[in-house]
Amino acid sequence: MQIYLDYSATTPPRSKVVSYVNQILREEWGNPSSLHQWGQRAAMTMEIARTQVASLINANDPESVIFTSGGQKRII
Repeated sequence: MQIYLDYSATTPPRSKVVSYVNQILREEWGNPSSLHQWGQRAAMTMEIARTQVASLINANDPESVIFTSGGQKRII
């Protein structure tokens, strides 16, 4: 039996999350920076997510929530 203990790097996603992400990838795949309908739908989906995340963490301004494409190491 193996035990995974590196939860600081990643965690296994809940199946409900995997299903939702799969749906978004199939239905809202447009470039959110574009003006066409696919991009605008993707942008709206991102703004809804931004508002939801801000609410979950009690952020005063949803614009303070920034989504990035991946992890980033910071050297201080």
